[in-house]
Amino acid sequence: MKKFAVLGDYESVVMYKCFGWEVIYTNLKDKSEIIEKFNSIKNLYERIFLTEEVYEVILEKYPEIEKLSSSVIPLPGIRGSKNLAKQKYKKLAAIATGIKLEE
Repeated sequence: MKKFAVLGDYESVVMYKCFGWEVIYTNLKDKSEIIEKFNSIKNLYERIFLTEEVYEVILEKYPEIEKLSSSVIPLPGIRGSKNLAKQKYKKLAAIATGIKLEE
């Protein structure tokens, strides 16, 4: 299993090549392409970073995304942040500690 991959639109993910990560580009307007590309990598990497736009599409398909064998981590794209990563980590912290974090 390889270490890291990032999936998103070209402008948002091209910079991750300098870290040696596998970079997969997708068309944000084509949900079927996003799902197809995610399905092709979901068991190949330890960590998969998704731009928030891609993460929203994948979350619709896999509502229990935390149960996948790879860690799936949202990150802001070039168009800005929707705070999806913050929301995800609040949820995981609440599960791990039993403490609900305040907004």
